[in-house]
Amino acid sequence: MSLTVDQRFEEAMCDLWWLPEHTRVVSRPDVDYTSSSHTSRLFNAVMRVRESQGGYVSLVDEVMEVHRDRHSEWRLGAPSLHAPLETELANAGYVLRSEADAWTLSVDAPRPARPDGIDVTRIEDLDGLRDMFAVIDEAFGRDTERTDADLHEALAHSVGPNARCRRYVAYDSAGGEPLGAGSLNLFPQQGLGFLWGGSTRVSVRGRGVYSALTTTRLEVAKQLGLGEIGLFAVRSTSGPIVEKQGFTKHGPCRFWEHQMGSV
Repeated sequence: MSLTVDQRFEEAMCDLWWLPEHTRVVSRPDVDYTSSSHTSRLFNAVMRVRESQGGYVSLVDEVMEVHRDRHSEWRLGAPSLHAPLETELANAGYVLRSEADAWTLSVDAPRPARPDGIDVTRIEDLDGLRDMFAVIDEAFGRDTERTDADLHEALAHSVGPNARCRRYVAYDSAGGEPLGAGSLNLFPQQGLGFLWGGSTRVSVRGRGVYSALTTTRLEVAKQLGLGEIGLFAVRSTSGPIVEKQGFTKHGPCRFWEHQMGSV
């Protein structure tokens, strides 16, 4: 039986090839989650939940204990959305951080021509990686501190012909300054190229930077034999953008978060 788009997205979330060594993976019939000594919710997250006869209280308690003193996140795509579970998460002090939807675009979909004056380049060195993070931090109003070790770890996943993460920066053709960034994770078993990190500097929005990055990543996905590109787009921000780009909407994904030290 073929899987639905939402099931394929959930499988992709559970394909954790990118995790660093400090992260532990728990995978059982009722749940998939990760935990780490690192406090970030990126490494302390639940990706898949199935109904169990024992209910959800014990599962939520288990995850809270494992994620104690860390930021904890439940990423509940459509196959894992169960109202009783969300009730237990709220009772345990989790907060609904954001609501998103799964969106896909066929690699054969027509695309507009790339705007003049924009060159999209694959990142293959630390300078390109620094440009990418500078764009992301500006676009999202962050000031994230990253060590050399962090940069080398990110780059290790992104270089070479077999890399399952492809990172891109859009540069101004004339001046060479970075305008936008976006990454593509490859999930061949699901036939899916997953878009993430899409961002454009505030001062150059409206020039077609995001569209150029999307087109480049779609072309790469097609060259690699994938059938679709897709992403989880937050309804209040990126949802309207990808709709204008011609993506098709599928099921929801809800992100529940418990802040470190909160009661």
